[in-house]
Amino acid sequence: MKGLKGEVIAVNISSKKGTRKTPIEKGFLKENYGLLGDAHGEEGSVRQVSLLSEESIES
Repeated sequence: MKGLKGEVIAVNISSKKGTRKTPIEKGFLKENYGLLGDAHGEEGSVRQVSLLSEESIES
């Protein structure tokens, strides 16, 4: 994957799982936890953040 580049369009969080996420201007990542303030942040979780292609997200 040498030379593969991407661009972060938005960082979004939600306080409850299964609800629409809202964009934030800045956030804090905690090692072995995820994004502070997001419902999916959890100590030792196997999926702490998700990276999605712009095409895979519904408007």
